[in-house]
Amino acid sequence: MGAASAGIFGAWSSNYCGRDEAPAWGARFLCEIKISDLVTIWLTWCLVIVGAFQAWWLFRTLSATEKAASAALNDQRPWIEMVVTPVSLIRDEKGLKLSLELHVENVGHTPATAVFQHIELILCVVGEKGNSLQDADKAFRKSFDLATKMKFGNPLFPGRKKTFALNHRIKEENLAPRLAIDAPQGRYTFHLGAGISYPFAGGTGETTALFIVWKKGEPVSFNAGDTNLKADEIRFVEMPLWNTAK
Repeated sequence: MGAASAGIFGAWSSNYCGRDEAPAWGARFLCEIKISDLVTIWLTWCLVIVGAFQAWWLFRTLSATEKAASAALNDQRPWIEMVVTPVSLIRDEKGLKLSLELHVENVGHTPATAVFQHIELILCVVGEKGNSLQDADKAFRKSFDLATKMKFGNPLFPGRKKTFALNHRIKEENLAPRLAIDAPQGRYTFHLGAGISYPFAGGTGETTALFIVWKKGEPVSFNAGDTNLKADEIRFVEMPLWNTAK
């Protein structure tokens, strides 16, 4: 192709450039350029195109390889799903205690060598500042990261389920002053953070969820006089935007 192009250019230049009148500047440039220079330019342009194509093809190949490796890793690791159900909410002379059950199941293909679980009940007094979900998530993440650094836990094999009975207490000395001073008509609600962390051969998995704890049938939440609520009187409302599974 290069030889053919050079031949065509040579025939054109011999006919056009040999005329008596002076050609325009663009044509004059073509008349003065050497055939060898034209071939060099043409070959350089071809190399640029080939190089760009090779770079694009290499990028596609690397991207496909990375995706295949990630898919293979995800297929050969544990994935633990989590469901949280209430048991009771009791206030006595020691404070307020939430009891719940945390149900987990390994739906992956390899064992989790240990499962660490953690919950955090966060009091939210109606009308008090710092009650947003962002504030609750920040407080939960801080305690969750500390709690899951412990070096003990139970293994969970593929297809197996396990239930953890967990409690979290807010001491009366921390509860009573806030309800007495800050809560209009003694109304309050809770944010609940729950999560599990589980190491495996290729890394560490994590499942967390953030809930609002409501009294069933109530538009806001609890009264200070609610001291003994059973499971069917408590509702956990999940906040999906703050959930993680990795």
